Amino acid sequence: MVQEFIPSTNATSPRKRPIGVSERATIVKLTHYIQNLNYKLSQANYSPLIRISDEELGIIKEAIEATICHSGLFEYSLYQSDLYNKPDLSLVAKIIAIADLGTLGMDGVEAYIREGILIFLEDNLDIAEFLHNPNNSQGLPVNLKTRILKATCFMVNFARERKERFEQELNSFQREIQTILQDNLFNQLNQNNIENIVSLVPTEQHITLEELLVFITQWNYFNN
Repeated sequence: MVQEFIPSTNATSPRKRPIGVSERATIVKLTHYIQNLNYKLSQANYSPLIRISDEELGIIKEAIEATICHSGLFEYSLYQSDLYNKPDLSLVAKIIAIADLGTLGMDGVEAYIREGILIFLEDNLDIAEFLHNPNNSQGLPVNLKTRILKATCFMVNFARERKERFEQELNSFQREIQTILQDNLFNQLNQNNIENIVSLVPTEQHITLEELLVFITQWNYFNN
């Protein structure tokens, strides 16, 4: 619900996402909303059974906190530490956390790449503006090739780490739930799709800037 950034030091550097700040701000906003909703339901004499209880609100908070990410095993990758450090994490929180990083597993390669490009542009507003108006008088954004390559390397490394960690994360579920998650919900998180991402996403240092710009624009992100 809330996305907080550390402002760029200048117009040509990416915005930063401080760890846990957006998630905790979301919890505060959502808690206030739920408390206000419960009050209105009470004033309207609705049954207490349809209000969100303190226990249920606790599950919601736990699930949002479980989505907080930290640096992962690979360079430019992320993982959610609560899945590893909190053995008593609720079933809801574990599934929400995995789904929060689950675009590749649930929606496939194209959705994953498109989302990665959108997040990159959200962090790099000067590049987004340049791609909207490539003929503006300011010219190319500073370090454009380096910044795009960092984003493409992240897409590949993050996909690899998600596959490795997902197999570990499944082990905390009962066997029946593992089968449902693996076969029905995250069934596209497989080696074949990792290889597709590696083949589609350019990460070679010798690639030209023009080729990188073609890669970004061919996914037609402005219209999706």
